[in-house]
Amino acid sequence: MRSVLASWSAVVLAITSSSRHWVAVSCDDDLAPGRRLSSRTRYSRSELRKTDRGLVDGHKLQLEHNAMAWKEEDPAILYSGKTTYSVIIVERLHHTSNLIRDKERVRAFEDGNTTVVSMQFADTLLRAYDDSAPPFFVGHPAEGVDKRVRLVYLKEFWNKINDNQASHLQASCEDPTETTVLVISDETCELPELPPGLPPSCRANVVRVFPFNKPRTDGLPRNAFLPLGPRDTFPFVSEDRRPLASSRSLLFNLQVRPDTSDRRAELVDIASQYESDNPDLECATNRPHINPKEWQDLVLDSKFTICPAGRNPGTFRLWEALEGGSIPIVSKLDFTQPALGALSTQTCGDGDVAWNIVAASPFVEAVSVNDWHELPALLDRLRQEPDDYINKLQEDCVAWHASAMTQTYTSVLNFGEGHDLFPQDGPLFGSV
Repeated sequence: MRSVLASWSAVVLAITSSSRHWVAVSCDDDLAPGRRLSSRTRYSRSELRKTDRGLVDGHKLQLEHNAMAWKEEDPAILYSGKTTYSVIIVERLHHTSNLIRDKERVRAFEDGNTTVVSMQFADTLLRAYDDSAPPFFVGHPAEGVDKRVRLVYLKEFWNKINDNQASHLQASCEDPTETTVLVISDETCELPELPPGLPPSCRANVVRVFPFNKPRTDGLPRNAFLPLGPRDTFPFVSEDRRPLASSRSLLFNLQVRPDTSDRRAELVDIASQYESDNPDLECATNRPHINPKEWQDLVLDSKFTICPAGRNPGTFRLWEALEGGSIPIVSKLDFTQPALGALSTQTCGDGDVAWNIVAASPFVEAVSVNDWHELPALLDRLRQEPDDYINKLQEDCVAWHASAMTQTYTSVLNFGEGHDLFPQDGPLFGSV
């Protein structure tokens, strides 16, 4: 099915396959351009839908999706000669990651040949697909778009994909004019298989936010990898907002929950003891009641950010530190032998699969430790390094991060065309 948007206002025309017909689908005036929500898919203000995280207000979700959508209006970008993309993200809950949705971040990490010109959002809970509208009732613009991508987050589908959802997924996956990418964001990896009810035509285009490394008996290839990126509460840090490392007042910050694993608790003790032993040193270990803005300010004022693993080695903290120009300090043991704790009964990836995400990075080569007991000696060394060394390392880390994100965006926007990221094949992102 190829959907055609006549304008970004009241009337949308959808074109179906050769055996179907042209249909007009109305859009509400208060909805963002490009939305395809008919009266049968609207939800009352009082309607709440149960999810694995609680209740979701359907009307509020629509408004949030509308507010997050954006369309490029700048003719210099629209007619730049680059390959233009329309992206539709299908989700019921707002996934914490802000990867491939925020306009500033998208612009920063596009490669020199591509540009996203439309970003829209759709819901996963809906009536059956009936070929009178696009999949998930949101379609791509009719004009000015060379490639169409639909990212479908599967976290809300794990119990079972119902018939209505399956009908939309099948229509999307079998649409020759768009690429449908299914995103698995299950950080426990307790459900390694694809959800029941997933149409066969959708089983190839799967990416995992956490690299799955469990033993497999079915002989199927591993899924591609999509890094976490920053949280949606971490605004994009442009170059002009990123202070030089030597101008930052804090040597390091460490903000973690120590009750999640014994290894984290031990790390907090090590960092706290180091801070106590060096009263003249400015650093921040587990400042209480820190909010998202204070967290970003802390990152921007820290030369280094200590990045222990959470449920998995990859964390939002790592990518936020890199974007903010705070050099990450990681422990190789966290990647090769992740610690289990109160919130993590198993991990998605370990060994080389996880380590290859950061193995070739400048921060691993310069300031990583084998385990957290080596942290005090590393901090002693870093305190003696000249400003030029710290600033050059920061520059290299920022460049590595930008390259990694550009590779990630290229992989997703052109999924299945040879750019996909597979960490089991060696270092995922090369050094710069």
